[in-house]
Amino acid sequence: LIVDGKRKDLVDKKYLVSPQDLCGIDEIPRLMELGIESFKVEGRLKGPEYVSSVARSYRAQIDAYKKIDNSAAKNEMALTFSRGFYSGWLHGVAHQELVEGSFSSKRGPELGTVASIKNHSVEIVTDKDIKPGDGVLFVGKDFELGGNVYQAKATQHGYQLQFSRELDISKIKPNQKVYLTSKKELYKELNKTYTNREELKRLPLKVVVSAKLGSPLELVATEGNTTIKILSSSDLEMAKSAGLTYESVQKVLGGLSHTAYRLDELEFNIKENLFLNNKELKELKQMMVSALNEKRLYREDIKINEVTLPQTKKSNQKADDSKLSILLRTIEQVNTLVDLLNSAPEYKDAISKIIIDFEFGKDFTKAIKAIKAIGVESAIATTRILKPNEYHNFRLIERANPDALLIRNLGALNYFKNSDFTLYGDFSLNATNSYTVEYLLNKGLNSICASYDMNARQLEQLIHHTDAEKIEITIHQYMPEFHMEHCVFAAFLSNGNSFRDCGKPCEKHSVYLRDMYGNKHEIKADQECRNTMFKAIPQSAATLLPKWKDMGVKSFRFEALHESPAELTQKLKVYMDLMLDKITPAMAYQNMDVLENYGVSTGQLLKNKTYKDRKKTN
Repeated sequence: LIVDGKRKDLVDKKYLVSPQDLCGIDEIPRLMELGIESFKVEGRLKGPEYVSSVARSYRAQIDAYKKIDNSAAKNEMALTFSRGFYSGWLHGVAHQELVEGSFSSKRGPELGTVASIKNHSVEIVTDKDIKPGDGVLFVGKDFELGGNVYQAKATQHGYQLQFSRELDISKIKPNQKVYLTSKKELYKELNKTYTNREELKRLPLKVVVSAKLGSPLELVATEGNTTIKILSSSDLEMAKSAGLTYESVQKVLGGLSHTAYRLDELEFNIKENLFLNNKELKELKQMMVSALNEKRLYREDIKINEVTLPQTKKSNQKADDSKLSILLRTIEQVNTLVDLLNSAPEYKDAISKIIIDFEFGKDFTKAIKAIKAIGVESAIATTRILKPNEYHNFRLIERANPDALLIRNLGALNYFKNSDFTLYGDFSLNATNSYTVEYLLNKGLNSICASYDMNARQLEQLIHHTDAEKIEITIHQYMPEFHMEHCVFAAFLSNGNSFRDCGKPCEKHSVYLRDMYGNKHEIKADQECRNTMFKAIPQSAATLLPKWKDMGVKSFRFEALHESPAELTQKLKVYMDLMLDKITPAMAYQNMDVLENYGVSTGQLLKNKTYKDRKKTN
């Protein structure tokens, strides 16, 4: 954590945006009382033991539909994977609790503490059971050491643990915490749930068996909405001794342990003493299973109505009529740009509008008046996310009375759709194809900033199939890496859990997160205390500008972030000179590479990965 240019000592907290795992199992009863009927469980890159433990734990809670003690279930889930469990924001925002900060990988439940170390064994204080084969993790201030227990001898206050000689326990010290990372018996039990055939889910079958003398045996099997009919290859004859009986047919057809089915109901419609070779009856069963599998695997071809993509709408604008939208984040940046345009009014020809995206609304009115005074269109950006009753920001925007708004979510679009403001759509509306663009334009937007998820080739496809004049492309920005409810300012620069008691450190400090490579990523808070982390290395599309201008795009965006007045002036001059054809795209890119602390990149734009269907099989 870098605060106002200096490293903040957070002792052992190094993982400042690595939250504990969401565990809402205790909230299931209340959520069900509210009418929730579907619960989603996620587990990226988790093993089958994790799936088994989580699924059965939540299933038990849902089936119980009442408040029960989930401590055992949580311990079991924690052993399969856990960075600590927390109920997320289900009980409201609590920034001190979501991110523990001292670790980012699995630990499991806490066992206890180290009592002593001697003779290559470690004595720990714990009230939990430990057996050979279990995995434990010792955690010190600057290290973590884990391994499987070789021997476990009970002591008065816990266990004396021995490990393989390969495990160097010299760093382990008394009072260090110990965590249980795996339980051999539990993993063995969980393993059965997806390897033991008897534990597998079986689909219930109803089978009707009918036969008459001199005709084939008819077998009709029904599973859900699927029904198949199979006939024996032989005609039935009178039996010389014992013929087909309900019991004999049930024994053969019920032998389905190697399949996904179980015989739930058998209807036996044979009144005579008829004979069918037992081998052929088994073949009928195999044919039945194959036919049912085929039905389950078969999907009818999806019928898609033939559509015609919109033709490119040629722009009436000349390529040199393209202009910049400039997004600024502080009142100082607005004043800097206003001063620049007053001193060099020829630059106004390069600008279409100035957008303000301030962390706080107190300077909205002052900034909008300053922009309007120089005769440039003014706009205010809405927050990225809108939750119920979060309208204070909108009222501040209305009072500031800008010419236009940068709309960042559908809630804001609905709120302002009948207003007198000109509405522009931001990248966060995720317009990546012509149908999304058409939908949003029909909702009242004047133009849309293309999504940042696309590379240059995909952007050009989008431009080709839409009205190019309605598309805006960002050509310089610090890419927003993620937007989160968790507030780094409140969590690590205060003792508060929300804006009510945090003291608003976001109004007093600049904050960066430094990664393992030394890059500093800026954190910005919005008016609802949500944080955005911006990539340290800015992205420039200066070299791609000529092609997009020739395709009819006339609006390009420059986004400022933390620039001082001098830095902002230098950067803006580069892009305004580029728009006015005073310099070449290559010169602009080179100049920006010199001006930026970490240089510039083209980011996603020149990554030309093609789509590959990983689910498709031969």
